[in-house]
Amino acid sequence: MIREFSIKNFYSFKEENKVSFLVHKKAPCTDAYVDAQNGERITKILASFGPNASGKTNLIKALPFLRWFMNHSFNLKPDEKIPVQTFRFEKGATEPAEFSVDFECGEKIYRYGLRLTIEHVLDETLLIREGKGFKYRFKRRWNEAAGKHDFSTKNFGRTKGFGESVRMRKNASVLSIALQHDHEESRQIIEAWSRLNTNVQEYGREGRMIADEIMVRLLDSAAYFHDHPEYKKQAQELLTRFDLGLAGVEIEEREIGVDKEGKPDKIILPFGVHVGKDESVHKLPFFYESSGTQNLFVLLKEILPVLEEGGIAVLDEFEVDLHPHMIPPLVDLFVSRKTNPLNAQLLFSCHSIDIMKQLDKYQILLVEKDEYGYSRVVRLDEFKGVRSDDNLYAKYDAGAFGAVPNL
Repeated sequence: MIREFSIKNFYSFKEENKVSFLVHKKAPCTDAYVDAQNGERITKILASFGPNASGKTNLIKALPFLRWFMNHSFNLKPDEKIPVQTFRFEKGATEPAEFSVDFECGEKIYRYGLRLTIEHVLDETLLIREGKGFKYRFKRRWNEAAGKHDFSTKNFGRTKGFGESVRMRKNASVLSIALQHDHEESRQIIEAWSRLNTNVQEYGREGRMIADEIMVRLLDSAAYFHDHPEYKKQAQELLTRFDLGLAGVEIEEREIGVDKEGKPDKIILPFGVHVGKDESVHKLPFFYESSGTQNLFVLLKEILPVLEEGGIAVLDEFEVDLHPHMIPPLVDLFVSRKTNPLNAQLLFSCHSIDIMKQLDKYQILLVEKDEYGYSRVVRLDEFKGVRSDDNLYAKYDAGAFGAVPNL
């Protein structure tokens, strides 16, 4: 589980901003919260709200970036630049991006820290909580004079050649390097972070305003459900329940010609099943279904595995093309112990403020951007005088908390 994370000089977040899933012990005693270690409590749901271009998408890009860097940065070529974006609205801005994240992996609590530029990692640390404090597993710092990293470990375990690989690979994470050396603790951490599903990529929500990309995402989702029939069954149950006019969903493999070697070229296609007035059955390619049906199909591909296996779903513009009444049942999938037995988490951005009626002050993030392009995030319980029984929807809609467009 993610406990909290912070970012600095990342996209529009010039100054340090923190997002915490940890909540006060007085937070409501509902299934939306989990009892964690040492008497702490963690929310399973965080939703961010704010005007267009306030930085909501930039905020939730942080966790997918950390997942990529920790797990896959070794795949970069040794001299390749790191695809990290820093704050750009100042002359000569060359400061590094900074990240910190506290997370649980099994029974352990880790704190991972990272400071980097597009050229190389400047600092990287992994700490583990022991008692009331943290002790380091590894420390790594860029040595400009030597042109490589200084690196030290404690109770981390090292194989032959591992330390030198870390010192020389300036653009890859220690964890991704360690995985190449069959390091067990790193494998466990990487496996935990691989259970982060998202619709966010480097340039924002996938498929935004690009018609061809929704087709790609539909095909990708169809292929996933074809390979995972148990999730296809769950997706079909939800899609037919949500009053979309569907009687079922079918995934079919079809030949579309031959490849260069003369072998059949195949594609996996999704179809919506419809029943006519005369009870005749008709199959319609998903490309002709409504945009809401298409987006829900793609969304379920990200949500269902997380609910089944644990982890976190990080979703931008969660409500796009969906009726407002459909959002609460989707959020409820994460609240219910029946549908979320492993306490998966959901972090999402949203413009449909109706969902605030289902959330409390510990689950609402407000994002604003000032006149200089600085984004800031605050959790609603940080506002003075906000009560648990307040009508948060009405107060936000009236502008009491800010983070609304100035029209």
